Amino acid sequence: MGIGDEREKDAREKAIDDWLSITSSQNAKWWYSAFHNVTAMVGAGVLSLPYAMAGLGWVNMKGAAAHIWL
Repeated sequence: MGIGDEREKDAREKAIDDWLSITSSQNAKWWYSAFHNVTAMVGAGVLSLPYAMAGLGWVNMKGAAAHIWL
């Protein structure tokens, strides 16, 4: 590998890093990722509740909620 190849590789990596919003130079901690994953899962669950209520109806949804809590 010559010097020209290394410069070309560095230029390609810089172009990719400029294009990506997330690069290896950012200082993310593991708990940021864990918090993001938890909020994503909870958000999906909360957003699915209206769909479940529409499908089950009020009475069946209350029965299902009571069954889950018992």
